[in-house]
Amino acid sequence: MLRPLMAETAPSMTDRDVALSTPSLFKLVKLDLGAGEEKGFEDYVRAGRRLTILRERIPPGQWKKTLREKLDISTTTAARYMRYAERLDSLDHGSARRRAAPPPRTLSEGSGDHRPHHQAGWYTEARAQHAKATAHHASTPQREARWAEQRAVRTRATEIIDAGYRVVAAKYHPDKAGGSHAEMSRTNKARDGLRAALKFV
Repeated sequence: MLRPLMAETAPSMTDRDVALSTPSLFKLVKLDLGAGEEKGFEDYVRAGRRLTILRERIPPGQWKKTLREKLDISTTTAARYMRYAERLDSLDHGSARRRAAPPPRTLSEGSGDHRPHHQAGWYTEARAQHAKATAHHASTPQREARWAEQRAVRTRATEIIDAGYRVVAAKYHPDKAGGSHAEMSRTNKARDGLRAALKFV
């Protein structure tokens, strides 16, 4: 890590990017966009800044074609990257507002585009799965109380199943009128199935 004095004299990332050649910048943007899916929106910010530099270098009328050839993205997508970087750069990098701001959920949200169809389709389901996966992160007394309640419910369910089984078995037992081995076997299977279902209660 650079010391504060060195950081003041060292060129910023934007200054270094400006000094790079156009092909080198395109390569870096491609890396940023690929890394963004794994590393987060800081990579998208860098891509947005570099795209802004490239936009000034590309001749008029060639921007759309160049984006398709070099990065396989549309001008709309590139504009969202650039708007996102511009929005973050407009904030003071050391301000409490910047540090306290929650990370955006989508690139569209980060660039200020809040249209519903631009929210990632996976977000709602992923959020629900995360909530379900972390629902057990309660304190130990809460977990023990929940487990005790589940055991009590299973015990009560077992009592109900057994009581019902005795009534039905008395009706279909082979020694009873109208009973048979087939009917008794069916009754036993039904009881076993109900007991097996208790593990999901």
